[in-house]
Amino acid sequence: MPVTEIRDSERFKKISSISDKLIVIDFGAEWCGPCKRIAPMYEQLSDIMKDVVFCKVDIDEFEELAQNFDVISVPTFVFIKNNNILTTVQGANYDLIVSECNKYA
Repeated sequence: MPVTEIRDSERFKKISSISDKLIVIDFGAEWCGPCKRIAPMYEQLSDIMKDVVFCKVDIDEFEELAQNFDVISVPTFVFIKNNNILTTVQGANYDLIVSECNKYA
């Protein structure tokens, strides 16, 4: 399943209504080097882990959502299930992202 881009609150509401699956949101920015480096791996992970919903948010395009999740650095990955934030990973730590996906999926 490809990574879903969230650009507005309507799209976020639709995604967050998926309560039975783990949702991972990648908060990043076009100007962020680590964001660009992890993007292909994050995309590949979305192809491998079919039971997880992978999303991305450009903090410059949807600043309000980034503020709602208290994103203070990019990349930040937020893990949500049943409308609850389970954990957050700051930084482009692929192994930790995979580990958290496996733990909560």
